[in-house]
Order: sequence, then structure tokens, then C-alpha cells
Amino acid sequence: GKSCRVFERSPTRRTVVSSTHNLVTQKIDVEVLYIREGVVHRLTAPTRYVHLGEMDLMARLAGLRLAERYGNWKEEPLGDSGGTAISVYRKAA
Repeated sequence: GKSCRVFERSPTRRTVVSSTHNLVTQKIDVEVLYIREGVVHRLTAPTRYVHLGEMDLMARLAGLRLAERYGNWKEEPLGDSGGTAISVYRKAA
């Protein structure tokens, strides 16, 4: 899907963020437009995400094993909501 949002709006400043999400390729392409005093600055951020099973398989194929997994950088447990996961891998014995 596609989305576009204005995050900042003033007489001299605008920040517009648009994104395109492709479920098949697991890619999210983000474009941010910063408009300041009539000058446009453009930032693009192509991102590919992976599911935990895919990440674990890639790690295993690289000779690593899952050591720990957290729901955030505070090392809290991983919830059921999806989103962020912090995975720690170590060399397999």
C-alpha cells in the first residue's frame, strides 16, 4: 500500500513523508521531503524487512545460533504484536 502524511506545517516549513509497502518483496520505500524557506530537501530510505524465521535461517546458514531475543533495546520480552525484535546471535559451536 501507499501512504503520505504531513508531519510539520508552518508558514515556512513543511515535512512530508510518503511510503510504499510491497508485501511480496517485503520492502518499504520511504521518501521524506523537507521544505524549508522554499528549498526542498529529499531523503529516501529503501528498507527490506525480514520475519524472525527468515532471520534465524540466514543466521544458521552463516554459522550462527540464536543466543537471545528481546522485544526492545531495554531487553524486555518479545510480545505478540510483532514490530521490533532484537536478536543476538553467536557463532555456533
